[in-house]
Amino acid sequence: MNRIDEILDRIYQLLDIKRDSEFCEKYKIKPNTLSTWRKRNKIPYELIEEISQNENLSLDEILLNSNKYPQTENNNLIELPYYPETYAAAGGGAINYQDVKKPIAFNKDFLEKTLGITIFKNLHIINAIGNSMEPTIEEGELLFINPFENEYNQIKDGGIYVINCNNSVFVKRIHHNPITKEALLISDNKQYPDMKISGQEFNSCEIIGRVIGHFSSF
Repeated sequence: MNRIDEILDRIYQLLDIKRDSEFCEKYKIKPNTLSTWRKRNKIPYELIEEISQNENLSLDEILLNSNKYPQTENNNLIELPYYPETYAAAGGGAINYQDVKKPIAFNKDFLEKTLGITIFKNLHIINAIGNSMEPTIEEGELLFINPFENEYNQIKDGGIYVINCNNSVFVKRIHHNPITKEALLISDNKQYPDMKISGQEFNSCEIIGRVIGHFSSF
């Protein structure tokens, strides 16, 4: 089943919608537009956000099948900033962080279970572009980034990080040699060569944070 079919099935179940025609009528969508979304396996974020707000559903309920965590009071929801115009490259080059951001509400219990963390300070979501981290991370996926300072500025060897080097933001695995201070930025797609960075150059790079979760975009 395609990603969009899973999302639509979940929306239909949550809203007790029986047919595509009912969904299209409710949200003023042309049937051929919905067919195009299915073919492209994409659904606009703005629509998901509208459904979330109008129906009082958290995004994780709609997108991540977190219905085993029942809807809770607002004090158990956490809003994470999503930067829709910010991209970290799983290839080469990138767009730096932008000021525009949108809050996405998640169930706290779900985040703790799925991401394996209990501290959510400055946790945020950006987009991945490029294919050098496939099959682990596919182009267009959303990345949950745990800021480097949340992990005491310590690199977990072999972890996937968002790193800013020479004004380009990359998503790569990092192997860091604590003795020579050199680092390898490694692509999971073996068609791409590793990037070797000297200790001095690596010290000038900014490690934004570790990718602790990712899933297909809308």
